Amino acid sequence: MSLLVQYCDNEIGDEEWGSWSYLGQGALTQTAESAAAISWDTDATNAPGQQGDGDAQGDGSAEGQEEEEDEIQQPALSKRQSLVGVQGLTFHAQIVRDDYVDKKHCLPSGELKPRRPLPQVRERDFFAKLVLRNGAWVVRDPLNGWPALCNLEVRSVTGKTRFRRIERVWSAEAEAAKPLDQRKKPFFPSHMKYVRVSLRGDPWTAHGWAPDSKGFAFWFHALRPKPLLVHGQHMLKEADPSARISRAHLLSHRYAKKRESPKDLLTYHSAVVLEWNHGRHCTVVELAWLNGLGGYGGRSNWCLDLKSVNPPPALRTALPPEMIQPWRNSMAELRVVDHPARNIDEFKKFVEQHTGTDKRFLSPDFSQSCDVALSHNSEVSHYAIVLFLLEIRIALLL
Repeated sequence: MSLLVQYCDNEIGDEEWGSWSYLGQGALTQTAESAAAISWDTDATNAPGQQGDGDAQGDGSAEGQEEEEDEIQQPALSKRQSLVGVQGLTFHAQIVRDDYVDKKHCLPSGELKPRRPLPQVRERDFFAKLVLRNGAWVVRDPLNGWPALCNLEVRSVTGKTRFRRIERVWSAEAEAAKPLDQRKKPFFPSHMKYVRVSLRGDPWTAHGWAPDSKGFAFWFHALRPKPLLVHGQHMLKEADPSARISRAHLLSHRYAKKRESPKDLLTYHSAVVLEWNHGRHCTVVELAWLNGLGGYGGRSNWCLDLKSVNPPPALRTALPPEMIQPWRNSMAELRVVDHPARNIDEFKKFVEQHTGTDKRFLSPDFSQSCDVALSHNSEVSHYAIVLFLLEIRIALLL
């Protein structure tokens, strides 16, 4: 299990964490690489931590936003205090006029395309539905079809003026400083074509996907009669006390692309493959973008039904609503996925079968393998170690 602390996804790009690039022969070096903005596009080549064959529901941000793409990505935390629960995660959304129509961002019916990386909502569907709760303006309904984006507090409304100057037209902090009879409700300014709203979740959103299950980690039991996904502390309830980890293997690979850039040639993703004493299956453990699967249609390279359409991938069906939200390339989640390979030899055959420019992997390398000598090597202990590693990351950031 010592391998678990040696790898992290080289696409995280958090300036405080850094990232890791695999240089071959088992060497890992830390870099300060920042991940590029991603559009949820049918022509996309790289998904956040899995195969790049985009979902049909989105292809980028709305009109006028291309020039501020980097500026409007979902931020990691509203402030560093979020890590200790003082504040929740911050989200951004774009609000457009009611008469906005664009073929790139609208369906043939004229409705906005759902589940965009930067959620987009019409004016009437946002400001008219705000409710006042404990002195804060809250949006209760899910935004842009994202089930998890609900019950969020509005913190600010900003937009661009005619001369492309950023103007904050409403702020929760500014309104709180006013007398009660002078406070205004968030509004859409008549002189702007679109605005960006900043939203904040409950304090527990900085720690996990549910208030009673701390930890941005999940385990997908893909091989059960009915596949099950559990996240956070709830993973401990589903552990098999008799299962023991026997061996661990470090796998590094590039994502499959027909045409690679110089950066692609140097960018490797790493995962740990675990073998169990029961010999029924292997398990893959990886660190990747937060909500990279929930925000990308539940597609994982480690699942055999990655490209299944009807029925949809089992992982997509198993995802709970709270995990279906836009991904964040400045935060990470720990993913644990069971794989039907019974041992490392069968797993290597799976990787070899899916290696190629039009498949899933490029240049796979099993650089390290070892027996697991830890006395606490049960499935229960593994769940606990995964959650403990998340706590270490939080402590290092404070």
